[in-house]
Amino acid sequence: MTDELFEWPPDFFALTNVMLSSSPIIALWKDPSRGVREIRLDPGAYAVVLTVCMSRSPRRSADSRWPVDNGTAGYDVAVHQVKPTNTSSEFRKTQATEPTSRVLEVDELTILTAWAEGVAEVLAHAPGGAPSLLAEARSGAAWRDVLGLAEPSAQLSRAIDAMSKVVMTAGVDESVPTFESVLSAASAHRQDASRLDATVRQVLRAMLEERQTRHGARRTLGPAATTEIGQPRPSTRRVI
Repeated sequence: MTDELFEWPPDFFALTNVMLSSSPIIALWKDPSRGVREIRLDPGAYAVVLTVCMSRSPRRSADSRWPVDNGTAGYDVAVHQVKPTNTSSEFRKTQATEPTSRVLEVDELTILTAWAEGVAEVLAHAPGGAPSLLAEARSGAAWRDVLGLAEPSAQLSRAIDAMSKVVMTAGVDESVPTFESVLSAASAHRQDASRLDATVRQVLRAMLEERQTRHGARRTLGPAATTEIGQPRPSTRRVI
């Protein structure tokens, strides 16, 4: 310690004393609806867990377009105080198990997901085109030779065949499969399903539900608010 310490202004020590005191406020939360909220740390607590919820919010622009309800807003729901417990946690030792092999490699899963997304779009717009789309997905399609692409691997071919089976058997009385019937078939739980079949159904169901959710979100905006590709429709009002 040197004499220079005593030359510091007294206000610095007063501010340091306030900062080092046990203030219960450890953070601030601010949102446009409720303003600023102080987050306190209760006595005996070591931390807090903040629960945050995201909701749809209108997006506004300064060029006279109508507000579009496709934004996202976050707000706090609850603050949970983390306190130590008097009871100890006993962890039981578990036997190490051999890691299971992958059903599909990353690139194979990516290709399968892309075809499942295509199936979802076809079922939504032209269900009758599902057989031809699935035929193009199978090994031996002529378009791969034209583009110089390699044929699907044996495991990926089995996955595409499994997806084709789910889609084509979803039709009632050998009719054209519909979006709803394929979604129901992909969501059905089968006890005898193999790991590959379960993965294929999960991927197909995810793409169908994603398409259904996206289409439903566009419908809530109304035809006057969006164009065919879901972009905000420019306003026809004149600014004078």
